[in-house]
Amino acid sequence: MNTEQKPLQQRILDAMSRDSYRPLKRRKLATLLGMIADQRDYAQFKLTLGQLVSQGLVVKKRGNKYELAERANTLVGLLTVRGTNYGFVNPQGRSGIVEIRRGDFGTAMHGDIVEVEITQVAGPETAAQGKVVNITRAGKRRTVGTAVKTRFGMFFIPIRGGVFPEVPIDAVKGKKLKHGELVTVEFIRERYDTYRASVVERLGHASEYSSTIEAILRAFEIPGAFPSEVSREAKNAAQKPVDEKGRKDYRELVTVTIDPDDAKDFDDAISIEQLKNGGTRLYVHIADVADVVPRGSVLDEESRRRATSVYLPGFVVPMLPHHISNERCCLRPQEDRPAKTVVLDYDASGNRTNYSVHRSMIRWTNASTINRHCRRWREARQRYIPRTDRHVSMLLRAAWSLAGKAARQEDGQGFAHARHARYKGSP
Repeated sequence: MNTEQKPLQQRILDAMSRDSYRPLKRRKLATLLGMIADQRDYAQFKLTLGQLVSQGLVVKKRGNKYELAERANTLVGLLTVRGTNYGFVNPQGRSGIVEIRRGDFGTAMHGDIVEVEITQVAGPETAAQGKVVNITRAGKRRTVGTAVKTRFGMFFIPIRGGVFPEVPIDAVKGKKLKHGELVTVEFIRERYDTYRASVVERLGHASEYSSTIEAILRAFEIPGAFPSEVSREAKNAAQKPVDEKGRKDYRELVTVTIDPDDAKDFDDAISIEQLKNGGTRLYVHIADVADVVPRGSVLDEESRRRATSVYLPGFVVPMLPHHISNERCCLRPQEDRPAKTVVLDYDASGNRTNYSVHRSMIRWTNASTINRHCRRWREARQRYIPRTDRHVSMLLRAAWSLAGKAARQEDGQGFAHARHARYKGSP
């Protein structure tokens, strides 16, 4: 096949695959391929070369020279920084990560596409390690922090300390910045690999609650309102009737939530039964979100993107819309809810003898939480316990007894021991 008829990507890769090839800058590489004379050809060449870099097939090395990724001892990928001492790169077109230690970031920042030189290959249980040798493409380089007045002028202190640098702030037009003011800045690179911060938005003072919450959400890129199609799907899903077919019915069991009193939603609960052989059966329930969130739906994709609910003082950013997190999948007193239940059997000594997992239907017995019951008993041990609470009282006493037995089966440092010690003094 004539080289002129080959796709441009293949022509570039073939040229780089020759034994005589040495890393070249972009214009020299274009000259080698005869694509420098015509301006339209050169524009197409630049676009295609950039695509090869983005695909991880070609790397841009020091001095802006290009080489095949398989020949270079380097990888290209997205840099993610976590604190002052650690970051990692997700290589393009490959699995796994490359860890970047403190001092090996160079001038790269969180969100940059970087070229990484491998300094230590991956082991059976350890990730590869490397250092940043080139910034292939700078990220957005915007973040949120506080303007701090020093004797050297105004400095920017990022909320995500260690991820972004502390640098001088450019003078702003209009009203002067105040010490403690929250701002969004864009980093501007200067000579000698230093940076300065240019203010692009002023969010208010750090002493103001609303400004602080907004700054935190922006700094950690926490999503706010749900897209309209997600909210619409959540509302429709919450109205769908529960299909009880194939579910175990545990609604007659006494069930108490184990979420804290100030939880924004209640979705965890326990039940306990005493067995005839002297053992105990523990039921651990959690709301069955999968019942209303179909795999692959826009609701599923949005919850994957958010990963978790984020709790801030007096404020929560939910993983799922209100119709699901605070209604359909939230436990309510004397209301039936679909759940996933783990059933654990223990003998009289506290050894676990069996377990099983089921799709189930449960019912929260009353509006009190486990912590609230324990406090009530501590405050009035001798007082009459209302009939509606007696079954709950028996459940929690059985739970306390089981926790003590299980703790004795641990080595003194186990989870059960720690949890039991935490509730020291409970009935």
